[in-house]
Amino acid sequence: MLRCTQARGGTMFRDARKVAKNQLIERDVCIIGGGAAGITLACELSNGGAKVALIESGDIAASAATQALYRGSVAGGYLPAESDYLSTSRLRFFGGTTNHWAGLCGRLAPIDFEQRSWIPHSGWPFDREHLDPYYERARPILQLGPFDPPDAARRQLDFGPGNEIKTIVKQYSPPTRFGPVHGPELKAATNVEVFLRGNATELRSDPASKHIEWVRVATLSGNHFRVAARTYVLAAGGIENARLLLASNRVQPNGIGNSADLVGRFFMDHWYRQTGVAHVVLDAAPGDVALYTWPPARDALTGRVTQGRIVLSDATQRQHRLPNNGFGLLPLREAGIGPLMRSVGSVVRDFSATGKKTRYFGGLSITLEPLPDPSNRISLSAEVDALGMPRTRLHWDLTENDRKAAIRSLEVFATELGRSLRGRVKVQLALDGPWTRMSFSSHHIGTTRMHEDPRQGVVDANARVHGVSNLYVAGSSVFPTAGLVNPTLTIVALAIRLADHLKSEIFS
Repeated sequence: MLRCTQARGGTMFRDARKVAKNQLIERDVCIIGGGAAGITLACELSNGGAKVALIESGDIAASAATQALYRGSVAGGYLPAESDYLSTSRLRFFGGTTNHWAGLCGRLAPIDFEQRSWIPHSGWPFDREHLDPYYERARPILQLGPFDPPDAARRQLDFGPGNEIKTIVKQYSPPTRFGPVHGPELKAATNVEVFLRGNATELRSDPASKHIEWVRVATLSGNHFRVAARTYVLAAGGIENARLLLASNRVQPNGIGNSADLVGRFFMDHWYRQTGVAHVVLDAAPGDVALYTWPPARDALTGRVTQGRIVLSDATQRQHRLPNNGFGLLPLREAGIGPLMRSVGSVVRDFSATGKKTRYFGGLSITLEPLPDPSNRISLSAEVDALGMPRTRLHWDLTENDRKAAIRSLEVFATELGRSLRGRVKVQLALDGPWTRMSFSSHHIGTTRMHEDPRQGVVDANARVHGVSNLYVAGSSVFPTAGLVNPTLTIVALAIRLADHLKSEIFS
C-alpha cells in the first residue's frame, strides 16, 4: 500500500519562484514530474532514508500559462496540422493527467510481454508474471477495491466451445486524482520536498555524457536554480520525457541517451472507432452482456465499476499474426449507425428463432493495439516556449499495417461469431476507403522504450537510460508495446518496481 512516512511538521511544498536564484539544491533523488509515476515513486521512496526532491511544473491547480508550455506541432497524415492534441491530451499541474483521466485500469495480457515474431520491435525484458506482484501493490494506490477472479470468471461471455473469441473484464478507479488523494501523504513525509511551478529545462551531463551532474529548473516568473542528485528519474509523461532528453543537447547534439537515435521514436496511442453493427445472441444474463457495452455501470452489490472487452484468443492472434485488438458493443443511441440500418433486416432475420436468453443489437467498435513504428516519433521544433525550450513536434500516423491488422481482426471476429451461431457482424471499414471518425485515447506510450540491447531501446530492464549511470525513466514512455488496456495501472506498477530497485541497489 502507498504510505508515506508520517511525522509532525511534515514536508513543505515549496514555490520554485521563491527559491534563491542560481541556488544549488543537493538531494539523493531528483524526480522530474508530479503525475501518477512521479508521485508513486516519491511516496514509495519516502519509506527510506533518501532525501528526495520532486520537481513539478504546475501548481496545485491548473494554470493557462503553464498548460501552454505543452503546445507543439503535429504531422503525419491523420491529425490536422492545427490539432491541439499535444496540449489537450494531458494536464500540467500537480497530479498530472490523473486530474482528468477516466479511471479505467487493467493488466497487460501475458501475450503483450512476449516477443511476437509477427510484430517487429515487440517483447519486454520480463514477463507478466514478474510484474504481477507490483500490479497487486498498485491497486490500493489507484483506490481499486477487491477484484476476485470468481466474479470476473462469472461475467465472461461464452461464445461456444473452441471459439477463438474470449472476453476480459477491467475495473474503474474512482478515478484517483493523485494530487488531492496522495498530496497530503507527501506533505507528511519527512524526506520528500516538492517544488511547485518549477520546470526542468535541461539535464546537464559530464563531458562524456555518462553521468548527470544537475538539472536546471526554471519558472515562468524568470527564476532559475539547479538540483544536483545522486539519482535522477524522469517521470514527466510519455511526451515530455523524450522532449527533455532531446533538448538536453549541450554535450551530445542528439540529446542524452540518444546514441542509437531512439529517443522519441515508437510513439503510440490507442486508436478506436465504431466499425459497424453487430447482432449477438448469448446464453448469458442481460446484465453480463451489458457489461461489454457503453457506458459502464456500477454493480449495486459491490459498488465496483467494471467494463468488459471482447478480444481474440492468444492462439488466434498467433495463428492469424494479429496484434491484441479488442471489440466493444455500442448501444444504438451511442453508435450513430445511420446507413447501416439498411442492412439490419437481414442480420436480425438470421436470428429470429434462436431462443437464446439474451439478444443484443447495436454498434460494434474496435480498439487497436498500435504497432511499434519508429517513424511515429517525438522530435524538437524550431519554435521555443516561454522558457526558451524547443517545443514538441509529433509525427504520428495510422500505418497501413495498423489498418490491415484491424480489418483482419474484424474478419476473424465476424467469422467466429457466425461459425458459433452466436451472432452476425456487418462491417463498414475498408482498407482502401477513408478511415474517418478515428479517435484516440490520449495514452502516450513508447518514446523511451525498454530493451536490454542499447541498439533497440533507450532504457534497460531496470528503466535506467543506457550509457548514463544515474538516470532513470518512469511512465508509459518505457513500454516497448502498448497492449490493449489503458496504461495507468502498469505505470504505477512499474514505478513501484523502480522504487524497489533504487532502494535495494542504490541506497542499500
